[in-house]
Amino acid sequence: MPFIIAGAHNQEGPWQDLKYLAFLAIITHWMKFSMSGPNNVGPDKWLEKRFQTHSQTTLSGTISFAWQSASGFDFLPRCLSPFMAENPDVFLNIQCKPQTKTLRDRLAKGQIDLALMDVELEEEGFLTFSARRSPFVMVSAPRPFCQWNALVYALPRRISHNPRKKRWNDEKYPRQIVCNTDSLDVLLDWCLTGRATTFSPQITVQRYLDQGQLAIVALPPEAIYKALFVASTPAAQAKPAVKDLTQTLLAPMMA
Repeated sequence: MPFIIAGAHNQEGPWQDLKYLAFLAIITHWMKFSMSGPNNVGPDKWLEKRFQTHSQTTLSGTISFAWQSASGFDFLPRCLSPFMAENPDVFLNIQCKPQTKTLRDRLAKGQIDLALMDVELEEEGFLTFSARRSPFVMVSAPRPFCQWNALVYALPRRISHNPRKKRWNDEKYPRQIVCNTDSLDVLLDWCLTGRATTFSPQITVQRYLDQGQLAIVALPPEAIYKALFVASTPAAQAKPAVKDLTQTLLAPMMA
C-alpha cells in the first residue's frame, strides 16, 4: 500500500519533522513484521483474527486520515501497518493536525475521511466512535516508587493553563510544578533526565516505558483516563475502505 505522511511543520518546529520520520519508521517496521509469515499479522491477536476474517475482501481507493499530536503515536502503527499490508490497492494519506478545530473543519469539508481525536464531536453531520481509553500515569526516569506528592512536575502549558483540558484537581491535590512548557522536547528532557515527573496518558509515553527510558514512579490519588475517538462523516463511511479502516481502529474495544 502506498502512503504519505503530511502535517503542519511550522507548528512544532524540528520536533514535528522528527516525529513524522519516527512514525514512518515505526509503521514500516510493523509492516515488515506483519508480512514476515502467514501467522504473523502483527503482535496483537485481535488484529490477527480480524485480518484473517477479511482476507478475501478487496479494497481500493484513497483514505485521508489525520491524528492529533502524540495521541496515536504508539496505538496507530499496530492498527495501520497490518491494514496497509492487507490492502495494497488502498492509498493512505496520513496527516498530523494537532488542533481539534482543524480536524473538525477538514472533516466537514471532506478533506479528510477519518480522524483520531482527543474529543468527541457531537455536532450534527459527524460520526464519532469511542476507540479506547488510556490511563494517565506518572512517569519519570527509573527511580524508586514513591507517593505522588513527593515528586516535582513538568507539565504541558496548554493543559495546565486551559480549564477545559485540565484533568487534575490542583486545589484538592496540590503539586509542585517546576516546568510548564509548550515544547514536547523540553518536557521529555525534564523527565528522561529524572529532574521532574509528568502526568501523561500511558498511550503517549508507552514507547519510552517499553524501552526502559521512563518508568511509572507513583500512583495518582484518583484514576484518570484519556479517551480517544475516531471521527468521520456519513459520506466518508459510505466508502468501503474507510469503513473497514474505521472498524480496524475500533477493534481493540470490540475484542
